[in-house]
Amino acid sequence: MHDPVRGGAALAQFVRGAHALRTLDVRGCAITCSTLLEALRHGAPKLSSLLLGHNRLTRHDIAALLALASATRALSRIDLSKTNLDAEAFAALLCTLQLNAHVREIRADASHNGFGSLGAAIVGAVVPCIDKLKALHLRAVSKSGAAYAYALEPPSDAPSGVGEGG
Repeated sequence: MHDPVRGGAALAQFVRGAHALRTLDVRGCAITCSTLLEALRHGAPKLSSLLLGHNRLTRHDIAALLALASATRALSRIDLSKTNLDAEAFAALLCTLQLNAHVREIRADASHNGFGSLGAAIVGAVVPCIDKLKALHLRAVSKSGAAYAYALEPPSDAPSGVGEGG
């Protein structure tokens, strides 16, 4: 049987020394993320892409994610789709990344988190204040069953420096 706590701790042990790590894709791994996120905060200074989609984030995970966002020097792409994230936590994450002087651009996917129309309004109110936001994807079905989608992408004729860096 898979132990999400043990899996997260083992992965955290690995990333503590992974100073050259730029992308971490743990989508759908069913791990406890708080230990991993804390290790990334101290052990992966070049991490630019963090893909956490399809993992259930707890309040502890979200607190660790906010701490990582405030300390990162390189994080610019984050996938939080299907993580049970609420709109307020996502808005707080966007604001934290915006306030981090080292972050130059933000690309985020928070699709399928069940924000609903109120949550979409909360995120929609924050988005105009986040000038580092270069791409945002929100696709889902609200609690009432109505579909909604929001996508912000740079224009196709954008300078080459705006794309998915590596």
